[in-house]
Amino acid sequence: MMDIQPLIALLAQEQKIYEQLLAAKKRERRLLLTLNAKELVENTQTIMVLADHMRELEYRRTEWTAETARILGMKTAEPTLHDFLQTLPIPERDELEQAGERLKSLVGKIQHENEMNAVVLRQSNDAINTEICTLAQTEKSDVYKAGGKKCHATVPRAGINIRI
Repeated sequence: MMDIQPLIALLAQEQKIYEQLLAAKKRERRLLLTLNAKELVENTQTIMVLADHMRELEYRRTEWTAETARILGMKTAEPTLHDFLQTLPIPERDELEQAGERLKSLVGKIQHENEMNAVVLRQSNDAINTEICTLAQTEKSDVYKAGGKKCHATVPRAGINIRI
């Protein structure tokens, strides 16, 4: 019989990191909306640390599953949790299946947060571009040249010489 407790422990650690990542992604949207640059940078650094930790846990899980698959004589090149479910008795199968479903649910929630944050960024970018275009609009000048002829050059509306 296969001992899946190391795998369950790894999945529990992954779940904890995913929960922290989900909280950080929700915080990210609030910070994007409030334009708090300092806290946004700090939150982004936190997300990067969590992502590094996730990669480490994923690597450990992949190593465990590959080694266990080799011991069990499985012919799968990259075994998944689903592959192991078929080899387990019902209590362990249920435990592993529940852990996998919790992770899958958290990943879906994080993807949703990423999509929402992308919408906020696009809207912010559009608003900034609109504001820049408004500032850079030009008006006719009532400036005359030395010969007394009217200069039809344009002057930036806000007095800022910006080329778009």
